[in-house]
Amino acid sequence: MPHWFLIPSIIIATLATIIASQALISGSFTLINEAINLNFWPRVSVKQPTEAKGQIYIPSVNTILWFGCVLMILYFKESGHMEAAYGFSITITMLMTTLLMCYFLLYRLHWNKIYVVAFAIVFGTIELSFFIANVAKIKERWMFLFFELFIFMTMYVWYYARKINNRYTKFEQLGKHSNQLKELSEDDAIPKFATHLIYLTKADKRHEIEEKIIKSIFSKNPKSRCLLVSAS
Repeated sequence: MPHWFLIPSIIIATLATIIASQALISGSFTLINEAINLNFWPRVSVKQPTEAKGQIYIPSVNTILWFGCVLMILYFKESGHMEAAYGFSITITMLMTTLLMCYFLLYRLHWNKIYVVAFAIVFGTIELSFFIANVAKIKERWMFLFFELFIFMTMYVWYYARKINNRYTKFEQLGKHSNQLKELSEDDAIPKFATHLIYLTKADKRHEIEEKIIKSIFSKNPKSRCLLVSAS
C-alpha cells in the first residue's frame, strides 16, 4: 500500500467498521426479537426507543454483544487470528441460508424436487468448499465455537423445555367459549374493574388457551367485560 494512502485507508477502515458494527447490532436485535416470538429465546425486555416502526433495543443482547466482543479481543489478540473464525461464521450462515431456501422452495412454493436438488448442489458445493477451507485454517483457534454453542444451546433448551411444559398444561378451545365471552361482555350486572385485559397464553396454537385462564375469566368476580386474549 502506498505511504500516501495510509491515512485515507485508516479512515475508510474505521467507517467500514462502524457500518459493520451497526449492522451486527441491529441484526442481533431483530433476530433475538423474532426468536422470542417463535419461542426460541427467553422473554427479555424489548424497548422501543423511538416512534419509528421497527426500531427496537434489547438491553440484554447489547450486554451479551459487548461481553462477547471483549472476550474475542482478549482471545484472538490479533486481527489475523480472526480471519478463519470470521470465515467459518460466514460460511455457516451461507449454508444455513441455502438449507432454509431449499425448504422454502420445496414445501412452500412446491418446486419440483429436481430443481431444488440442483439448486442445493450448485450453491451447497461452493459454500461447502469455503467451509472446509476455513475449518482447515482454524487449527488451535477453536475456542470461539463455545460462544456459538452457548447461543444454540439456549435456543434448543428453551424451545424443548417449553414443549415439555405444555405437555402438562391443559388447554381449551377458545372458539367454544365465544358465546359465553360475548354474554359476559354485554352483562351490565357484573361490575367492571378494567376496560381491557390482555391474557398472555403459552399455547402453540392461536385458537387455544390455558384452562386456568378461562376459569379466571368466568370466576365470580371478573376483572373486565371486554376481553382480549393474546398469544405469547
